[in-house]
Amino acid sequence: MNRHFSIYSKVAAAMIILAIVPLIIVGWRTVKINQQITQTNILEINSNRAANLANQIDTFLEELDRQVFLIKNSLAAPITWSDRQAILESLINTNENIISVSIGDETGQEIIKAYNPAREKMPRLISHQSEDLFQNFRKNPKILQRGKVLYQKNQPTLAILYPFIRQNFLFVVVSLEKIQQMVSETHWGRTGQALLLDNDGKILLGPAEEIGKTLPKVQGIQAALGIQGSGSSEFITSSGRKVVACFASLRSNKWKVLVQQDKAEAYTYVTAMERQAILLIVIVLVLAAITAYFLAKGLTNPVRDLIAGAQQIARRNFSVNITVKTKDELAELAETFNQMAHELKKYDEMQIEKILLEKSRTETVFSSIADGLILTDNNGQVLLINNRAREILGIGSEENVADKPLALLSPEKFWSDNLANLLNDNENQTRIIEKTSGSSVTWYLLVSQPIRPTEKLRNASGRIIVLRDITLEKELDQMKENFLHSITHDLRNPMTSIRGFLKFLLDGIGGPLTEQQKKMVETMDRASTRLLNMINDILDIAKLESGKMILTLGETRPEEIARRVLETLSPLAEKKAIKLSIQTANLKTIVADENLLERVFTNLVANAIKYTPQNGEIKIIFSDGPDFWRSEVVDNGEGIPLEYQKKIFDKFQQVAGQQKGGTGLGLTICKYIVEAHGGKIWVESELGQGSRFIFTIPKNLTFNHSISSSLDLKDKNTSNV
Repeated sequence: MNRHFSIYSKVAAAMIILAIVPLIIVGWRTVKINQQITQTNILEINSNRAANLANQIDTFLEELDRQVFLIKNSLAAPITWSDRQAILESLINTNENIISVSIGDETGQEIIKAYNPAREKMPRLISHQSEDLFQNFRKNPKILQRGKVLYQKNQPTLAILYPFIRQNFLFVVVSLEKIQQMVSETHWGRTGQALLLDNDGKILLGPAEEIGKTLPKVQGIQAALGIQGSGSSEFITSSGRKVVACFASLRSNKWKVLVQQDKAEAYTYVTAMERQAILLIVIVLVLAAITAYFLAKGLTNPVRDLIAGAQQIARRNFSVNITVKTKDELAELAETFNQMAHELKKYDEMQIEKILLEKSRTETVFSSIADGLILTDNNGQVLLINNRAREILGIGSEENVADKPLALLSPEKFWSDNLANLLNDNENQTRIIEKTSGSSVTWYLLVSQPIRPTEKLRNASGRIIVLRDITLEKELDQMKENFLHSITHDLRNPMTSIRGFLKFLLDGIGGPLTEQQKKMVETMDRASTRLLNMINDILDIAKLESGKMILTLGETRPEEIARRVLETLSPLAEKKAIKLSIQTANLKTIVADENLLERVFTNLVANAIKYTPQNGEIKIIFSDGPDFWRSEVVDNGEGIPLEYQKKIFDKFQQVAGQQKGGTGLGLTICKYIVEAHGGKIWVESELGQGSRFIFTIPKNLTFNHSISSSLDLKDKNTSNV
């Protein structure tokens, strides 16, 4: 017995899995939770840094705006220009960050100007008419305008234009060195730093190497720049560094404060936690493997001894004895195993004689059966054969055929071919074959049936084959058929004469008849017609079965045939107020025997009229397929029980309790005619729901098609020859 994995390896693996999997799941889940908490804390700290810096910058700009708005009121008073000059200089003196402040007119030309001599050495009155800042002021003269951050002698400056009286303005140039200092002082770790951005993501203030650069246009950054408030994102810098960034918006304008740090440095603690978790898992895995080794060894060694003992018992060595010293359930199992082996030894000694006796009885019964019997295994190897089967197959009584393939059992090719065919199907098979030897013919019935396991014989399998000589039964059937055909043929001629004379009587050629005599003669005429129809049906079936009826193939239209049949049978239907209709499919011209098809439609519709109640309905439905055409005769009559739906196509078969005249041969003739055309016919029905007789005819019939080539005769339905 091959084993891919030993029980030892399975136990050891199970113990390692039970030890390590929960640890991995819990540890990994804990690491992930800690990662999320740590990352959230880091982002929160950086968000606070960004918000604090943004608040400081807002305070700086708001204080400047407050001071400018205070002097605007003083400047707007009716005072001299020298007084205005003094007020401007007082603003310079109170705020050391202001480089210069001036009043400009509506053309953009400065009128008066005050400056900080420590920051501007050569002041002059200039025109701002061409500057974007002034142009924006002209468009919105009541709104404060801030310009772009400019660098003068490596120092950042900002120009601010404040609305003044009569479309004049105050033009303030302020140094951003203090803000630059705030930004520069906001740093931590090795890579943590702050940047001041405009609304396009351009770096205004920050490390010298970063100023003027624009942040990459990734989704997270663009989203942060587009909102008013705070946010966070991860992105790759222009130098290729992966960074974690937090944003905060200024209240006073659209600038953003960004604090960023290399992702590897920001999440150093998280990475360390992952490494520690992996190390812990490896240590536990090693310890679990060592523990599992010793535990599994203690569990599996007794099991291996039991397996070896079971293998000895399988070899019918019942003297085996297993010793286990674990003093636990395994020791109890070994003791129970030893007791079982002892009992099996006693039972084996008792059963040998009984088995031999049963075998002798089985062989005696098998050999005494009159039919030939062959027993094979699932592979077709012969296990047992009786004397009758040897006689039929031409095998000597002393010849050893055990384990011989069934297909090679007989020296005759006839039997080799037929026996080989029985192995092609796992289901029950029944065949009738004809064996010709010179002028003699022998018929055999072959039955092949698989052996099914039963509750008592769970391992039983194989196939049993029965060979039965049915030559006598076939000869009796043939004699019966010949007798029936002969009688019906001899009856037709006198019956024709009888009908002729009855016709003379009805026509008054033999003299006038009284009313009572006429009714008697009409009754005799109807009875003779029925009898003659029965005789004709029997003769037609005989012709169909013998292949003597020739198909007269020609081009025809089945829908036209059906219409003629309905017209012919309409008087019969009108007596019961039955509605006749046809549902066409516009079939093209087909090749078929028109007269025989008309007989099929006539028999099916006539039967439907018989079994359809008053005010019923009968329909003929046509449909067209790729390889065949199909017709259905549908009624709403009594319906046919399931157990009769196949029998009614056999000769003289009618549904019990539903006989309404007829010979019981009409559907048999329909079946033979349809099969003669290479088609199929069947019925679908439910009691009380009516019946649906369906037949199909192939489209590929040729003019050399004959009944003998397509009709399956009753005796050859299961024949191999």
